[in-house]
Amino acid sequence: MFRWWCSVLAWWYAKFNTDPKQIPVAKLHNINNNLCAALEKIKVRTRADLVQLGALETYSLLLQHNPQHQPNLVLQLHGAITQMPWQHINQKQQAYLLEEAAALQHGLLLSRD
Repeated sequence: MFRWWCSVLAWWYAKFNTDPKQIPVAKLHNINNNLCAALEKIKVRTRADLVQLGALETYSLLLQHNPQHQPNLVLQLHGAITQMPWQHINQKQQAYLLEEAAALQHGLLLSRD
């Protein structure tokens, strides 16, 4: 159902919306169907929503809904925000994002104990 909903949203935004910040998440770099569905659950539907929250805050919200998400997901989110493949993020930025994501995941797991 979520995949269908993401495709409907993508079609609607592509047809009726010309603002580049309003690109639906399904059309962004690094966003696959599973991530699109997870983002829909936390009501992140466009690039503007991602930019407003940032990669780490979005990852934190995703973790609250599903603690099984891996820290490297934050690289995909950052790549979607910056409109580049995550592999093109420089090494220092990758290391920082992964460290922060791991800390978020660790903190969430500790708070559930």
